[in-house]
Amino acid sequence: MLSSSSYVPGSIVRVQLHNFLTYDHVEFRPGPHLNMIIGPNGTGKSSIACAIALGLNWPPSVGCFRMPHLQVAHSEATQILGRAAELNSFVKIGATDGYIEIELKGKSGKKNLVVRRNLSSTSKGSTYSLNGQAATGREVTQKMNDLNVQVGNLWYVPALP
Repeated sequence: MLSSSSYVPGSIVRVQLHNFLTYDHVEFRPGPHLNMIIGPNGTGKSSIACAIALGLNWPPSVGCFRMPHLQVAHSEATQILGRAAELNSFVKIGATDGYIEIELKGKSGKKNLVVRRNLSSTSKGSTYSLNGQAATGREVTQKMNDLNVQVGNLWYVPALP
């Protein structure tokens, strides 16, 4: 088992998705170093990256990013998750609600931060909580800034043909 001290502050230590796109319920725990999501097309890799971005208050209309060619600079990244501009479209079909929960390593001496974004199939809005307490999107963004989490810096490298 890895020591929690192996993670730098702001590192994702746990992601839980419930009724999010194709996922009924899933939880995974990335390691403290390089993490990659690998699998065949259509298995939910982009959904996981999208959930992380949305869960940390990235707007749904922006989606996640990919690098069309490895040599392209991040600033030239293009949008790939044009799935939906509205949050209710990310709730699994047939479900009334869902959520994204992300646990991040806290600063030295502080407890981990758990960010939860609750989604509803009937509302275009969402609600947040930080460590179980109601919060605003602005507060989530401020916590990400405090931990130096760069939500817009998700890179997606598509499979080569």
